[in-house]
Amino acid sequence: MRQFFYGTTTLITVALLFGLTACDDSTTDPLNPDPGTVTAQAEVDGETFNFSGNAFFAEGADVEGESAGMAVLFTNLESCIVDEDELPVPPYAVLARETTRPGTGTYPLASFEDEDFGEDFGFFWLDTNGAILSESGSVTVTTSTSDTFAGSIDGDALVMGPGMEEPISGDLSVEFEAAACPDLLIPSGDNM
Repeated sequence: MRQFFYGTTTLITVALLFGLTACDDSTTDPLNPDPGTVTAQAEVDGETFNFSGNAFFAEGADVEGESAGMAVLFTNLESCIVDEDELPVPPYAVLARETTRPGTGTYPLASFEDEDFGEDFGFFWLDTNGAILSESGSVTVTTSTSDTFAGSIDGDALVMGPGMEEPISGDLSVEFEAAACPDLLIPSGDNM
């Protein structure tokens, strides 16, 4: 479980840094864009986990202005998160990468335990009963504009929860259409 929290903090902290200094060339109201949508499902040992909600994305540079990156937040909140007091409670999920928003195409889904995603994507889903972490698979991007980032995730996942000594492998399937939110805050280890 310690690896999960270390990995979660690492990925989300990277995503938070990118979101706080995101660039915006969209025509939507950055403080109140219409939310995108997400439908996610994970199947593990005959049990199915489902999540439907809203989706927002941001891209930009880290606080030192050196590295580009992007993050997509899947949440139960109705509006773009611009205030730390509005951070979501589980369930929510994050899809992130350490480079700029890609064009349409298919990209690798990395193991969440990797420390450096680079051009690959990493994914985690935090639920009240535990966490679902990407293990391998692909992210297919069908729309990639400054206003909309849409596609699907298909892969293998690890499920970790209270009382589990070892994670359990399962299948992960996500469909999403995220709206741009340049001031997006992603939950981090410091503010979860």
